[in-house]
Amino acid sequence: MGIGINDTEVIVGNIGSSKRSKYAVVGSGVNMTSRIESYSVGGQILISESVRQQAGELLRIDAQRDVHPKGAKGPLRIYEVGGLAGGYNLALERKEPSLVTLAWSIPIQCKVVEGKDGGNKGVEGFVVRLSKDCAEITLLKPIKVLTNFKMNLEDVDAKLSARYFYGKVMKRSEQDRQIHVIRFTSLPPEVDAYFQAHRQYAARGVVS
Repeated sequence: MGIGINDTEVIVGNIGSSKRSKYAVVGSGVNMTSRIESYSVGGQILISESVRQQAGELLRIDAQRDVHPKGAKGPLRIYEVGGLAGGYNLALERKEPSLVTLAWSIPIQCKVVEGKDGGNKGVEGFVVRLSKDCAEITLLKPIKVLTNFKMNLEDVDAKLSARYFYGKVMKRSEQDRQIHVIRFTSLPPEVDAYFQAHRQYAARGVVS
């Protein structure tokens, strides 16, 4: 689960009519908070500039990035929270993915699911390294960092090929623009089992 936090004025209350109403929070700030959250992956907490200023030195900031969310007038700076200082002294556990080089590349088809490239023809690629939650893939066409896209396996049976899985581009190689590291955001059990079988096979090969 990824979390986005924003500090702003909103409208809170029972919204609707006497026939149908619900307790809700609305306003442009709510939409912007949702945009901030959309840049996160599992285990990340992202905050806006307003939250960082309110919390001050209490927060441990591990990274920052300027993004261009839909509906914003200009670039938005977001911060990744790694922990709380002061009397709390709490930190998020951070485990760097242990990527294993596969014995052979796994062909996949990728398709951007948002923005101006959403709905366009898919991009062919290959999974070359794998961890439990991440993958290093080679794409024939470079994709921007933080882009969300859906994928499916190729050269497998029809049932497995029809199982879509989703990921977010976390970084791209500066030396080779075709190499991307993605974090899986949704992975069906069948696809996960297929990937981990390849990963375990490769790991055994390295040990031997």
